[in-house]
Amino acid sequence: MEKIRAIHEQITSNLQVRVTIEELSKQYDMPATSMKKCFREIYGDSIYSYQKRYRMNVAANLLMEDSKVEIQEIALKMGYENPGKFSSAFKSVMGVTPAKYRKH
Repeated sequence: MEKIRAIHEQITSNLQVRVTIEELSKQYDMPATSMKKCFREIYGDSIYSYQKRYRMNVAANLLMEDSKVEIQEIALKMGYENPGKFSSAFKSVMGVTPAKYRKH
């Protein structure tokens, strides 16, 4: 449980840094299969899906807080170097593109 909470902390506090399941598995000395299963049991989603949804919710808040901040800058803060990939990820979670979300 402690390791899973530490993994959660890592993926929600370092949004610019992308880590793989393999890297987390090595870092926390935990088999990937067990780690993924435990994470899902505690947080109700896979590590990847949870992290993506968390990032997009933070991005949504940033989009609404300051309309002067460019979408590309928010994408970088969320760990996306490619704004197009960020836009696709955002739309897959939020149902609309970042630009449309901001207009609401």
